[in-house]
Amino acid sequence: MTRERVATPEAWLPWLPVEWQMAPAKSVFTDRRESCGPDDVHLTPSQAYGVLPQSAYMEVTGNRVVLNLEGQENMKHVEPDDFVIHLRSFQGGLERSTFAGKVSTAYTVLRPTSSASADFFRWVLKSDGYIQELRTTTNQLRDGQSIKYRDFAKVPLPLPPLVEQRAIANYLVRETAQIDALIGKQERLIETLRERRVAVVGHAFEDPDLLPYRSTLTRACLDVVDCPHTTPAVDENGAYEAVRTGSVRNGLYRPEASLRVSEETWRERNRGGRPAPGDVMFTREAPAGEACMVPDDRGVCLGQRMVLLRIDPAKAWGRFVLWQVYSKVVQDYFSLSTNGSTVGNLRLGLIRKTPVLLPPLDKQRRIADHLDEQTAKIDSLIAKAVRFIEVSKERRSAFITAAVTGQIDVRERVREPGAQSLATASSDSAEHEVQPA
Repeated sequence: MTRERVATPEAWLPWLPVEWQMAPAKSVFTDRRESCGPDDVHLTPSQAYGVLPQSAYMEVTGNRVVLNLEGQENMKHVEPDDFVIHLRSFQGGLERSTFAGKVSTAYTVLRPTSSASADFFRWVLKSDGYIQELRTTTNQLRDGQSIKYRDFAKVPLPLPPLVEQRAIANYLVRETAQIDALIGKQERLIETLRERRVAVVGHAFEDPDLLPYRSTLTRACLDVVDCPHTTPAVDENGAYEAVRTGSVRNGLYRPEASLRVSEETWRERNRGGRPAPGDVMFTREAPAGEACMVPDDRGVCLGQRMVLLRIDPAKAWGRFVLWQVYSKVVQDYFSLSTNGSTVGNLRLGLIRKTPVLLPPLDKQRRIADHLDEQTAKIDSLIAKAVRFIEVSKERRSAFITAAVTGQIDVRERVREPGAQSLATASSDSAEHEVQPA
């Protein structure tokens, strides 16, 4: 049965069920300005964990929070079911509190009126359409600034009858739990696949027949070239790329993380040695110990904290050296050299002494080919799982928006025993779940 609907003047919500209202935000939430009491606990709002007592937040995250010991008597009081607009408000930072306590005066505290169910509005205030509309109310488009009540009040809110608000809230809890379970399953699969990838690489270098070929990295190279210790000048229209540490992950080059530079900058930064196909680029810091092959199809130079391994083709295959960088022996060497810190600095002398194996070139090539093939299969499964998660999150978001704006008639779904879950139906029509090989 088609639900009767009525048009609204709001661009983000062009129509509503006829039984609903488009209510002024001030009639749904008031601005709580009550000063805190002497026994109020300090609350910390965050997108990841909602609103928690500061001690609980530090425990769950392992992060220390700077304690605001001065001026605590001037903080704002918060009651359970209040909403706190915190400093990531433009990313959806409107958090419902289940605790009484106090927050900084930098935050806006919203108190729901008798016409509003906090259970329902925890979904509305996180929906994509609402967040995008809220962004248009102010030009404070950066993190670190909270939306004030006067800006919040500019966006009218959908207001179903109270009984339907509660029904929608209950329905969303149940339905999104199914989507979240699917996402969690794929996240665990990705962890398993990454562990398998590490094991495959490690196993390739554990062959006892390779032990007689122990050597050092400098013997595999014509030269080990450090980067200029300056920041490359960026040229958005430049035809060349400065490779940064963020451009290198898991043996792969990520050009989207590199900087565009001019030909002049490229030549200047390559005076010590120009990267050529077959060579390896290596991160010496932040994080230390990542590597990738020099790409064949683009002109690159070294950004900061990068090293070029100019491979000697008479002694080594670049891909074989690359894979050894990710072996347990080499990674343990890096860890010990930096005292276990991924942000520690690997000096050129340490890099040159890195222990590697240098068997005959034909054996190097066979091992490199095997690892290319095996890791490509694993990487493909990881990419599919990542895409499944992305699609699931997009559908979860769209599903929430549809429910809180009346596009889904929850009353009908509740009345139909055995009706298929919309979340399940959505996942059935999405890409099939990725299964481990």
